[in-house]
Amino acid sequence: AAVEIKRRGWVLAETQYFAVSPTDVTAQAAAIKASRPDYILMSHNDAGALVGVRGLRSQGVTTPVINQWAGSADATLQRLGDGYVAFRTFTSPTDDSVPAIAEVRAAGEKYGFAAQMTNSYFTQGYVAGMILEKALKVCGANCASGEAFFYAMAAVAEIDTKGLAGPIKVSA
Repeated sequence: AAVEIKRRGWVLAETQYFAVSPTDVTAQAAAIKASRPDYILMSHNDAGALVGVRGLRSQGVTTPVINQWAGSADATLQRLGDGYVAFRTFTSPTDDSVPAIAEVRAAGEKYGFAAQMTNSYFTQGYVAGMILEKALKVCGANCASGEAFFYAMAAVAEIDTKGLAGPIKVSA
């Protein structure tokens, strides 16, 4: 990553690491603050993002924080508010702008998973189920071996996620 940053003419001001389940990021936040960044790239889950961004904010760092998909739960985005963004690879089950979400929620409620529909991981699991269902249909009723299922998965090729994710292709 550092090579790509340099190639683009950007300046990497600081790199800091903190535990998977951090409780105190004071030292890391202080080092980031001292580097006076234009923005902060984070790669952490929701719990770490909450601690990390709050640690930065407690030291007066108002720089925008850009996180990855593991820190994109609706609750995290709401709690951290302006100045915190995280990309998603799957649509949140609470996002009504994608018509297929109604189908996801209906299935979740039907099978008793309404309480788990809190972030894009739920939708990711739903899409994985779509892929498995298609592979099982390809494999047929006599799908008797792992090898047969392997070839059935490869035959899925592409799946229409109905807007729940970007294009997904399956291959051997």
